[in-house]
Amino acid sequence: MIHEDIVVSGSIHHSNQITVPRYTDPALAAAKTGSLIYDTTVNKFKTLTKPGEYYNLTHSAIVSSYEMTYLVVAGGGGGGMDMGGGAGAGGLLTSAITVEQGVTFTATIGAGGAGGPAGGSSGQGTSHQFQISATNGTNTTLAGTGLSVTTVGGGYGGSSYYAYTPNYGIGSAGGSGGGTSGYSNNTYKAGQAGTAGQGNAGGRGGLQYYSGGGGGAGAVGVSSTSQPHGGVGVASSITGTEIYWAGGGGGSAYSLSTGGNGGTGGGGGGAVGTTTGGAGYNAGSAGGGGSPNSQTNRPGGNAGTNTGGGGGGGSHYNSNNQGGNGGSGIVILRVPTSGYSGTVTGSPTVSTDGSFTVIIFESTGTYTS
Repeated sequence: MIHEDIVVSGSIHHSNQITVPRYTDPALAAAKTGSLIYDTTVNKFKTLTKPGEYYNLTHSAIVSSYEMTYLVVAGGGGGGMDMGGGAGAGGLLTSAITVEQGVTFTATIGAGGAGGPAGGSSGQGTSHQFQISATNGTNTTLAGTGLSVTTVGGGYGGSSYYAYTPNYGIGSAGGSGGGTSGYSNNTYKAGQAGTAGQGNAGGRGGLQYYSGGGGGAGAVGVSSTSQPHGGVGVASSITGTEIYWAGGGGGSAYSLSTGGNGGTGGGGGGAVGTTTGGAGYNAGSAGGGGSPNSQTNRPGGNAGTNTGGGGGGGSHYNSNNQGGNGGSGIVILRVPTSGYSGTVTGSPTVSTDGSFTVIIFESTGTYTS
């Protein structure tokens, strides 16, 4: 019998199952020319060129499943206004699963929440009581056969005076929770909770006048009476480079000389003094400055786009003091290049890192394994 081994440098891909006949060696001559078979005598895949002649295929060339690593980050919340608390980051989940070929995974990217509108804008009044709060970020999902992941949008930061509706200075729970406003009636109010396994709580606000930072995926937001920094996010090297994601927003200052910095992972900085936005895939913006112990009317910083960062808190009092917007979410997939199908929809960024292919969805799209 004439035979020869060959190595397939690429991969044999299929969208459904391939049925491979099983033969013992004496039966090879009867197999159909061109067939892909599995020889049970030597435990090798083979393809026949003509009866009695065949080539052995290396087993590694037949790729039917592989490991896919994912990072899923929800949209961050919007920062509060009028001594606003920092917003919570979007929830974050990362793991790896074994996927079969031919499965379509849909990534739906959550938007960042809106910061609390400045006095006199977007329907907000020009003096107390302010009635329009910031909003939460939106959930991000990744779903396909055998996988369903939902990360929870970040909680908004609290706005204005503790005795006023609609939220009494309190932010919202979320992937990470929002920090409380600093406009206290000489009491404390706790920051809001994060989602277990996805994020952390926002910082407490109070006494007069100290806000709380927004929670980050890696740490809680800083509580009064300390400088209200946003909580740090979580580092991941899924792209091939270590990047922090989902940092909380910094709270605004009034009694302190400087507001809180945005958490590393794209959080926006709080108003008053010189603050910084958190570094990340896209850095958060600094807060808008201004002076303590005054109606300084400065905005909170926006979170970085596609980081899931929380927005920074805007200052006291009634104009140009909006909270920062939350950062939109993101989905990133990392697969062996030997298994990458090349079948995507939407507009993902596709790159390679060594022997892996990295697929980044900044907006909704699909990948078929």
